[in-house]
Amino acid sequence: MIRDINENDYEIISKYAKEIFDSNISFNEEFNHKKVYIINDKIIGFIDYSIVYERAEINYIWVNSDYQRQGIATELLNNMFIGLKDVINVTLEVNEKNIKAINFYKKNGFKIVSKRQNYYKDGADAYLMMKVI
Repeated sequence: MIRDINENDYEIISKYAKEIFDSNISFNEEFNHKKVYIINDKIIGFIDYSIVYERAEINYIWVNSDYQRQGIATELLNNMFIGLKDVINVTLEVNEKNIKAINFYKKNGFKIVSKRQNYYKDGADAYLMMKVI
């Protein structure tokens, strides 16, 4: 089941964002949206994205490793797309070495449009990917 995040989810999502993405996630941003994927009352995935006028950006998408390759990330993406009104494109950054994620995004219609040098804290480069909708 996919649903909007609620107050009880904040601590769990914050923990995953710190562990997986080495980032502090914000919960009070005006243009930010978060959805969680729940199985047996447990968060096993989430998507965090922003909508600013006609553009959306995926900030984070994560699925617990025990549940990967079951279509959950695709369901989270599709759920996001359903809620995008008047949006003309969706962008994201992905580590150029994360081939698994790059292939996932390509499978879902995203294309690499540029490279961002030294994008991550460790100096790794990122691809900027975009999907026109």
